[in-house]
Amino acid sequence: SGLVQARDWEDGKLRWEYRFSGRTADPICSEDAIIFKNPHSGLTCLNVNNGKVRWEMPRFVKGGWNIIDGKLYIYLIPGSLACIDVASGRRDYLPFLKSDRLTAAPQRFGDIFCFPAEGGRLLFTRQKEVLNELRVDGKWAETIANDKCVYAFNDKELQLYAIEANEAKVLWKAKLEID
Repeated sequence: SGLVQARDWEDGKLRWEYRFSGRTADPICSEDAIIFKNPHSGLTCLNVNNGKVRWEMPRFVKGGWNIIDGKLYIYLIPGSLACIDVASGRRDYLPFLKSDRLTAAPQRFGDIFCFPAEGGRLLFTRQKEVLNELRVDGKWAETIANDKCVYAFNDKELQLYAIEANEAKVLWKAKLEID
């Protein structure tokens, strides 16, 4: 059976636990919630203070996810993106990206979101519109962002790119030597 526990950092004492049938995978936390993939290919969100179920989502979860400003961005089968309010479980779907077969978790750079998509595309969006696109041979395996730029790894070229998000301009790229 599955188990999620909260323990005190200082003494390890059990604060609460949540039990269920099956196994859990890929937990992600915000300030006041823990969300995990449940054994039924959906999501369960628990309140971190008491372990009570805040909401559940019985949809089929495909892959990568990220919490940005209290919103959970997650890919659903068959490739659409949902934006879920962590506190309430309210879902919005981003139809402008629905046909774009996303491949990894989104990242945020200021008010611009960066979404890796099939066909070697990196989509830069603001609110509900695609601003720019950067295309490479291969696919974007991972992306991360900081206050300066978005960093993306291209799995075919084995190159790390630093990209300025406002213009989708490559600042530099470096070949990685992987054994």
